[in-house]
Amino acid sequence: MQILTLLVSSALISAIVSGVVAGLFSLHALQTQYRNEYYKRVLENRIIEAYARLERLIGLFKTSVADYDNRLYHLVFVDGGDKLLIHRSIIEIQSVALWISDEAFEASRELNLLMFSLPEDAEKTKAFAKDRYQMIATAREKLERVVSNDMLTLYNVPQFLKVKGRRTRGFEFVNLPTQTPNIQATP
Repeated sequence: MQILTLLVSSALISAIVSGVVAGLFSLHALQTQYRNEYYKRVLENRIIEAYARLERLIGLFKTSVADYDNRLYHLVFVDGGDKLLIHRSIIEIQSVALWISDEAFEASRELNLLMFSLPEDAEKTKAFAKDRYQMIATAREKLERVVSNDMLTLYNVPQFLKVKGRRTRGFEFVNLPTQTPNIQATP
């Protein structure tokens, strides 16, 4: 009888211990699965929502044309430029700033600051684009480098979230020109 009690109690203890261990492993697996699903969604938002928009902005300033005077300017400024497209692209990036690196945001902001004084007149826009061709191209190249570097570590969601959580930079005042610079249209 004592052996039977010992066997039953051993089997019962073994079943309880194995159930607890299996439950703990199952709970850990569910938590890991939940965290991985969360990271997957963050990564999807970063790639689909944010970095695709950055790529479109880069694309706007990627192609250049030469005018009759052999001065280069970006294709987006032909015929007075598609100002709405330019500003909409920049605004879309500002709206997903949470999902991009601080460096990518700052690089896109440089392009934004360059576009603040974009004239309304088509000829002045072309002159603006020619005069600022190098500055715009340099800002676009910087943004492109930052995005390329980000792609190397895009998968590291915990590190991205940790860095985003530490951002302490606040509002930064920007001095805008009081009027559009005097840009002479070339005949």
